[in-house]
Amino acid sequence: MTRISTDAIGHWSRESSSYAGAILTRLSSSFRRLGASLQAGLVQRRLRHDLAELDPSLLRDIGVADDEIARIRASEPFIPRTWQG
Repeated sequence: MTRISTDAIGHWSRESSSYAGAILTRLSSSFRRLGASLQAGLVQRRLRHDLAELDPSLLRDIGVADDEIARIRASEPFIPRTWQG
């Protein structure tokens, strides 16, 4: 029967814990990026919804052309021509 030294066990334990730590770090950063992406999408949808509820005269005041108001009302994701600089 082969005996395993305590040094070998300690080395294996350190290697496995650093490997697990690396996996957890990568998973954690992936979930943070996913959360940030989801939140950005929610903010954009909320902004499109709020713009869709504005009065047409207010939309014109902020630079939305008459032919773009229907796109705003449909909450379509786009940038009005006058905003594109």
